[in-house]
Amino acid sequence: MRLLNTTTFQLTDFVGKAPPYAILSHTWGEEEVLFADISNPSVPKVGWAKVLNSCYLARSLGYTWIWINTCCIDKSSSAELSEAINSMFRFCQNAVICIAYLSDVPYPSSEGEIPKVLAETRWFTRGWTLQELLAPKHLDFYSSDWKLLGSRSFNSGSARDPLPSTVPSGSMKATTKSWEKRYLWDPPTSAFLLSRR
Repeated sequence: MRLLNTTTFQLTDFVGKAPPYAILSHTWGEEEVLFADISNPSVPKVGWAKVLNSCYLARSLGYTWIWINTCCIDKSSSAELSEAINSMFRFCQNAVICIAYLSDVPYPSSEGEIPKVLAETRWFTRGWTLQELLAPKHLDFYSSDWKLLGSRSFNSGSARDPLPSTVPSGSMKATTKSWEKRYLWDPPTSAFLLSRR
């Protein structure tokens, strides 16, 4: 696993057990920072703001390392890309925290509007974010201006949890049942997630 240092912005490979890390969940935007760009930060890209803000936030939460799919995977290597895709659920599950950055959601004028703005975010329309919703032990949702919208912790019952209580999290194992079967027994969860397509 390759992680980005939140202070030095250097990539480091870890064989075996990785140190505690945050993981960024996001939808791709313009000019994402890729693996090759990390070694050449002088190349201007819009995506640098997301990388730098993610690192700053993770560091402020006490994490030295972060995994960001755009720049921690060398996509020029088909073997590495394939391995990363197959390991994504585990990466999310092993992260101490998942930071969901909702680039299309400005912080609302009142907390009562949070469920409405979350219902309209592009994040819930992307298939790969499903594992980023279900696998992490702790998930924080951030607005486009990096303000906390809500948190989701396994068995937390948090009042700041912006999702219906029927949405499972944290303890899901990719091998126990298929995701499709999990949603058959919980129609509200199915409707909530499928309506975001």
